[in-house]
Amino acid sequence: MSCCHCDAADGVFGERIARRDLARYRKRGPNATTRWLIEAVRSQRVKAAQLLDIGSGIGVLSHELLTDTAAHATLVDESSAYQAVARDLAAERGAAERCTFVHGDFVRVTQALPDVDLVTLDRVVCCYPEYSPLLSAVVDTGARWCALAYPRNGRHIRAMISILNLGFRLRRSDFRVFVHPEARMLEILEAAGFRNTSDGGTFVWRTRLLERVQTA
Repeated sequence: MSCCHCDAADGVFGERIARRDLARYRKRGPNATTRWLIEAVRSQRVKAAQLLDIGSGIGVLSHELLTDTAAHATLVDESSAYQAVARDLAAERGAAERCTFVHGDFVRVTQALPDVDLVTLDRVVCCYPEYSPLLSAVVDTGARWCALAYPRNGRHIRAMISILNLGFRLRRSDFRVFVHPEARMLEILEAAGFRNTSDGGTFVWRTRLLERVQTA
């Protein structure tokens, strides 16, 4: 991701959006895609995992998995507002000591991050102009599990995103949303030994949980 796009992401996802997301979470719980990812991971009976939550937002996925699946969560996000709310939520839930917060672009900070068992990218790939560096960095974490959600590549979805990007352009924001080719994204993960364990999603989002197969 280019530096200008990183700065744009921090501008788009500001305090108002972060507080809105927090209020929505407290009222309704995790949204549909996040809930699917959480349940998919839980179905594998993963325990005491080291979690890397890329594009963590206010930390919903991390905080939910810390209750029964993750021993520790590293939350990476480019939005300082999201990081601030995620910290507050962790303190509120008594989980602050089990969380590490990293403000920045995952691709740029990955070398400084610890080894992990599980990587999550909940509606994150679509925020990157180039998916290959992002997914290659995910592969390099050594994680066994990868859970991700990304837009379906249909005409109706591309039309919706074109309208969304027009809005960003009219607001003179450099931030854009992208629909990447699913087959090529999966090729990167599959070449590293990941295999699809389960998939699902909503009208807009495709969700997947992949496990890295150990080879002799």
